[in-house]
Amino acid sequence: QVGFLGKTDGCDLSLRMAGGEFCGNAAMSAAAYYAESIGTNKGRVFVNVSGAEEPVLTELKRTEGHRYDCSVTMPSPSEFSETVIPSGETVPTVCFPGITHVIIRRRLDKAEAERLAEFLCDKLNAAALGIMFLSEDDSTLTPLVCVPAAGTVFWENSCASGSTAVGAYLSHRENQPVDVPLRQPGGVLTIHARPGRSPVLSGTVRFLRKSAAALAF
Repeated sequence: QVGFLGKTDGCDLSLRMAGGEFCGNAAMSAAAYYAESIGTNKGRVFVNVSGAEEPVLTELKRTEGHRYDCSVTMPSPSEFSETVIPSGETVPTVCFPGITHVIIRRRLDKAEAERLAEFLCDKLNAAALGIMFLSEDDSTLTPLVCVPAAGTVFWENSCASGSTAVGAYLSHRENQPVDVPLRQPGGVLTIHARPGRSPVLSGTVRFLRKSAAALAF
């Protein structure tokens, strides 16, 4: 994923993703880049991110070298619903202003999953759509994200908004707070979700000085 940084009134920086989607990992990465650029080791960074109706608050602290522990206050879901997929299954669906996620508790083969992502993008008229393949038994998550404006269907190493969707759904389902570390191909993201409150996502960002880029995982 590619994001473009700029300045905006009322925030420390703005971030627009190439497909206009919201990306929590990119928000944390942008905040880490900002911290590096002003030479601070910790603090609060407000980022105006595409796909989010309000600026998001990111808090970070340098742990070693160019590595930061980060947390970001994520947008709350705008809707919890269910969607029937071609197999006849009814799957949880969590909608955010900039992206919609469906949660599936079994794995599909690669080609079938990618076809399903494109089908659901069209069916739900989503600006961006994620399929979160979730195993509750061992808290593993495999994210697949489709962004029609960018022409991409991509297996992500990690997905912040998808992790948020899973945590918010579990909190909504159980009607109680949840703290869920989700192990993904690129590492662990932890979601803290409370009914009626904005979810908070935490993870690690590593700054790659040679390429002047920040990667969240």
